[in-house]
Amino acid sequence: MKVPGRNVIRMILTSVLVLLAIFMNVRAQKNINFYRTQIEARHGELETLQELTQSQIASRAAFGWLQQHARPNERLEDLVKQQLSNVKTDLVLREVKQVGDRWNIYRYDMRLENVSTKQFSEFLVLCENARPPVRITELQVSVQEDHGGMITTQLSLAEIVPADIVSNQ
Repeated sequence: MKVPGRNVIRMILTSVLVLLAIFMNVRAQKNINFYRTQIEARHGELETLQELTQSQIASRAAFGWLQQHARPNERLEDLVKQQLSNVKTDLVLREVKQVGDRWNIYRYDMRLENVSTKQFSEFLVLCENARPPVRITELQVSVQEDHGGMITTQLSLAEIVPADIVSNQ
C-alpha cells in the first residue's frame, strides 16, 4: 500500500480547513441575521418604552399640578351644600376607585328636585371650576310644567381627589 505524500496530506487538511471555514462563515452569517433581527426588535421595544415614559412623565406632572392646586373645600359634597342648600338633593356615593398610589376617583349618583335652571347652571359652573374639577358623566333633565321653570335632574358625577384630602362632611 502506498502512503500518501506530504503534499496530499496538506491538500486534504487544507480542504478540510477551507470547508470548515466556509461552514463557520455560513453559520456566523445566520447568527448575525438572527441577532440583527433581535436588535431591531429591541429598538422597537425601546422606542415604545420611551414613549410610555414620556406619557407617564406627563401624567405625573398633571397629577402633581392637580395635587398642588387642589382645593379641599371644593369637593362635590361641599359644592352641593354651597349652591344647592335649599334644593331637595339625593347624593349617593356609588364607587371609590383607587388610581395610582395617591389618587381616588369618587363616582356619585345625584338627584335634584325642583331646582331652577339658573341655580342648576351655577352649580355646573362651580363643578367645572373646582380644582380638580367635578365631571358630569351622565345627565337627565325633566321639565315640570306646573312648577314655573323648575327642573328635576338625575346626574352621575365623578371627581378625582388626592388620597390625603378629606372632605368636610
